[in-house]
Amino acid sequence: MNRSRSRSRRVRSSLAAVAIAGVVALLAPACGSSDASSSCPQSAIAFMGPITGSDGANGRSKRSAIETALSVASESGPLAKCPVGLVSFDTRADPTRAAALAQAIAEDPQIIAVVGPAFSGETAAAMPILEAAGVPVITASATNSALGTQGWRFFHRVVVDDATQAPAAAAFMIDQLAVKSVAVIDDGSLYGKGLADLVTTALDSRGVVVAPRLQIEADRLDYRSAVESVRSLGADAVYFGGVTDPAARLVRQLRDAGINASFVAGDGVFQPEFISRAGNATRGAIVTCPCTIGGGSSSAARDFRRAFERRTGSSPPAYATEYADATRLVLDAIVNGARSRAQMAKALDDSDVEGITKQLSFDADGQIRSGPVFVFTVTDGSFVQTATVERGVVTLTPSN
Repeated sequence: MNRSRSRSRRVRSSLAAVAIAGVVALLAPACGSSDASSSCPQSAIAFMGPITGSDGANGRSKRSAIETALSVASESGPLAKCPVGLVSFDTRADPTRAAALAQAIAEDPQIIAVVGPAFSGETAAAMPILEAAGVPVITASATNSALGTQGWRFFHRVVVDDATQAPAAAAFMIDQLAVKSVAVIDDGSLYGKGLADLVTTALDSRGVVVAPRLQIEADRLDYRSAVESVRSLGADAVYFGGVTDPAARLVRQLRDAGINASFVAGDGVFQPEFISRAGNATRGAIVTCPCTIGGGSSSAARDFRRAFERRTGSSPPAYATEYADATRLVLDAIVNGARSRAQMAKALDDSDVEGITKQLSFDADGQIRSGPVFVFTVTDGSFVQTATVERGVVTLTPSN
């Protein structure tokens, strides 16, 4: 037990050293000169999310959005003379690792805000540590509703949570798919189970039979038992709460078994890898997300898309514009004089500006005040927006 605690301290110390070295390397060219002044403080923001592992592409796209927003802001204006550093912390989607990384961030005074974490489980693990250290956190993708009910002073979220996403998914299934029974399955994660439970409650409240209600192991390859349960009960649709890898395996095995019930999932599946890994089995699959692809048709959205494409060579995926909005709030605060974690927290609390995706304003719990949920259908190998749900009303997207 003592050896375990000692090892944990060594891990945190090592991570902290890496974090500090990363900040210095990023900032030294701009702010390390002899004439640097208080107007050019050595400060940085941190991104927390998976950079490697099975979910690495998910995290890397979010980091690319932050990098794009930073790059655009540094081209002109106050940040041109004093760029803000960005330090990436690779959680590998592992809550235990996220907690250790949060300790490294907490111990690094140069980091005045975290953009992320990307997933709900790692956010739940990291937040108590970041909260205790007074580190402002602004996530654009961790949607578990319980995160907004902990009384955390430094937590902010720029998208609506699963307590909004779940009823929207239920409304779409009932109004557009005319379901009478739905198999609800989750992958056992904080995010997946929480969302699936909320969908179950929403369906039940509107008289839809939920059967079977199952949980699968995200790391298993064979979901035969769950597939047979769905077949035996003949559900009209299968709703999955979880992330990309198990979703791809599940939908493929359902289709291979001849089960053609509609497959509906939450935003954890809203990744190109879902389609590439399950191929034709994803045709017609439906995914909900409190996020857009590319941010809409505004001039700000077009400008961000062009900048993202120049930087990455690809179009911005799900949540990219939301991470750009989160980054913009942090950078605006720095431009307007936020030089400490406390000043950053106050600036975020007081935010009320038009972002790329929506009006960016938070309630007392750090929750975004309003926002829609979008519905996407896999069509010809890509996600196509088919509807918007807001306050329980489903509005179909006009076809081109």
